[in-house]
Amino acid sequence: SESKFADMFLPLEKIFPDGKVTLDELAISTPTNPILPLINYTFADGSVKTHWKTFMPYQVEFDVNSPQVKKLFTSWVDKFAESGVSFIRLDAIHHVIKKRGTNHLMLSETRKIIKWFTELIQSRKMEVVCETFATGSDRDFFNSIGAYTYDFYLPGLTFHAIFSKDSQYLKKWLINSKDDNKFTILGTHDGIKIGSGFMQEVLPSDQEEFTRKKLFENAGESTKKASGVGANNLDAREINASLFEAVFRDQKAWLVAHAIHLFSPGIPQVYY
Repeated sequence: SESKFADMFLPLEKIFPDGKVTLDELAISTPTNPILPLINYTFADGSVKTHWKTFMPYQVEFDVNSPQVKKLFTSWVDKFAESGVSFIRLDAIHHVIKKRGTNHLMLSETRKIIKWFTELIQSRKMEVVCETFATGSDRDFFNSIGAYTYDFYLPGLTFHAIFSKDSQYLKKWLINSKDDNKFTILGTHDGIKIGSGFMQEVLPSDQEEFTRKKLFENAGESTKKASGVGANNLDAREINASLFEAVFRDQKAWLVAHAIHLFSPGIPQVYY
């Protein structure tokens, strides 16, 4: 624990000064992630210290406010620029700041560090895509700094329009978000995010639930087993199904979904 690199990471006491966290605080921190966000490390002197990790056990987190970490990130950005990279993706950046009494998502401190990253990357003539989804005032923030985000509403709205044969919600969202800096998708490596009120800003709850159930019905038992809390997913709302399975192997519906995706405002990112 006396390593010169120790300050680069997030031991529990950096977030919870007394070194203790309650189950209620953990529930607030990871409401849709069934995996405990803590990991113990044993040091050379035999001492054990608990560290925060939002995702997998091998993904112990940096303290992005550490000067050493900022220096390291700057060296990586410089290397990417020298190598001809045009876009840098900041993965799950909305989780990057941890603060007691919050869910750690898109805090005012998070905006500051995203702005720091964005200005650093843009100063090297590269673009920034934040692997997050912006709603409300966050959309204005990301657009104001020229950073791209992901349109995680498009998959659910596209499937809803195909299943219900009603495009009003999809059309309204495409019009309202046409000027956003965004990458568009129909799914990601994590799955198709829908359920638990995720889409409440753009789709009535009964229609969201209809779409979620239809996706499971179309994709079958393998998707049920590979999705939700029982599958140890990082987000219990993610449905793990291929696009072809999601539309019940209907090739016309599959082509329609791709057409909507490719011609929607934004930069299409195709996972298939």
